[in-house]
Amino acid sequence: MPPTILQRVCWRFPSHLRKRSAQSRHRRLEPWQGPGRRGSDTSAYWYVTDYIGDRILVFAPTANANAAPVRIIGGANSRLDGPFGIALDPAGNIVVVNSIGNSILFFPHDASGDVAPLVAISGAATTLNYPRGLAYDVYGNLYVTSSKGNSIAIFPRSARGNAAPARTISGTSTGLNFPSQLAFDAQGNAYVANRNSNSVTVYARSAGGEHGAAAHPHGACHRAFLVHPD
Repeated sequence: MPPTILQRVCWRFPSHLRKRSAQSRHRRLEPWQGPGRRGSDTSAYWYVTDYIGDRILVFAPTANANAAPVRIIGGANSRLDGPFGIALDPAGNIVVVNSIGNSILFFPHDASGDVAPLVAISGAATTLNYPRGLAYDVYGNLYVTSSKGNSIAIFPRSARGNAAPARTISGTSTGLNFPSQLAFDAQGNAYVANRNSNSVTVYARSAGGEHGAAAHPHGACHRAFLVHPD
């Protein structure tokens, strides 16, 4: 069944930085009109991706105005290549998606300088195609949007290397159209911002399937909102 428009939204997402509490012990990331994406850990340090400079900038909790970062992750060893979405995994490690490099990299939360990632998920089996957004569900599964692939790949916490996703949300019924950022509500529904259609599509928890639960073959959208996602 194709997506059904339930409500038209007449406002745009605010362009200023916003915080929101996460369902887990870490706060989730919010869209930011800037060089990449940003988020914070339980100590309130801010992690910001620099898409053009292939870096991750870490700012102090009290950073304001023209503040310098307290740490920078970047360099040849880091393998950062068009970093965009950024988050913290359930263990507190930094997780970033490389939009150009089509990969997911994991760094220690206190990483600094030209350091190699702890773990990388990359390769043809991953199906990643210009990934931009990522988020963890309450079960520790990692959801990653592929903007050019119009899909969402779901990886288990154990995924490493050239790992195929445990399941994928894709197909004409999904309503995905250059999906960018995503987040979960308290019921486990996934909200995905679609850049090219100016919409947010909402997927039931079963579409992503926790613990291998059966899902619609294409992960059909069950709600859609007309908004401007960027």
